[in-house]
Amino acid sequence: EAASAPGAGMPLFRSFWMGGFEGADHVNSHGVPLHLNHSNGHVQFFAHDYAAMAQLGLRTVRESIGWRAGTQPDGTLDVARLQRMADAAQQQGLQVLWTLHHYGLPPGVDFFAADFAQRFAGFCDQVARALQGFGDGLPLFQPVNEISFLSWAAGSTNLIHPYLGESQQRGHELKCRLVAAALQGCDALWATLPQARMVHTDPLIHVVADVPSDAEVSGANAGAGAQDWAA
Repeated sequence: EAASAPGAGMPLFRSFWMGGFEGADHVNSHGVPLHLNHSNGHVQFFAHDYAAMAQLGLRTVRESIGWRAGTQPDGTLDVARLQRMADAAQQQGLQVLWTLHHYGLPPGVDFFAADFAQRFAGFCDQVARALQGFGDGLPLFQPVNEISFLSWAAGSTNLIHPYLGESQQRGHELKCRLVAAALQGCDALWATLPQARMVHTDPLIHVVADVPSDAEVSGANAGAGAQDWAA
């Protein structure tokens, strides 16, 4: 299903090469809430960015909505901003693969709360309703970005809030919760956009020592933990 549109015999993605804009919105290891689409200027210049992509022949783009970054203080989706982006992409003939959760959580949301998956599904429902009628092809979504990496980084290290790190080691539990949230999110998206297609990605990482010293090898092995977890 990820290779072609049903019955059309055509590739699902409009171009072999995809464009993308870093949109992570987590709280980092220093306690700083990130909004990288703001930091790199994409929020302000998205129409210009889309036009530049079209000029390069790129027809498919990954775009992060972000559960934290895309949510207003009252907990609702920033529908106007999302629809402006969808309209600008459509004007350039771009196909957008929307990422809904890019590491971060809105205030009051807890990965380990009983209602975590349900609340994420509610956000997915808001997104689907906001994007209904936009685009001229199959809607594309990535519900949760890099589940394996996030479960390792947030559940077994101190890289990403909630910093469960070496003391608690709840990475496997977090992965199960993220999978449950992604599944409920898919159902919520399909309820409004039954023709939508889902994409799930994770990084493939290989870490090697720069020089064969004990310290470098030890550091590389520690970094390879992300690869082991993703496997």
